[in-house]
Amino acid sequence: MRQTVAVGVIKAVEKSDKAGKVTKAAQKAAANIFILRQRVVKTKLKGAVILKQ
Repeated sequence: MRQTVAVGVIKAVEKSDKAGKVTKAAQKAAANIFILRQRVVKTKLKGAVILKQ
């Protein structure tokens, strides 16, 4: 069985910014929440009485 040995020095590592990355699941969840909120607002408006001044 062979063993591999790495020899070297890591001088610097550049980390990528993952704060702006949004997964597909998160996008779908956000869209579903938006749709549900619109439905709630519409149902509240149907039952509301709008008074004109």
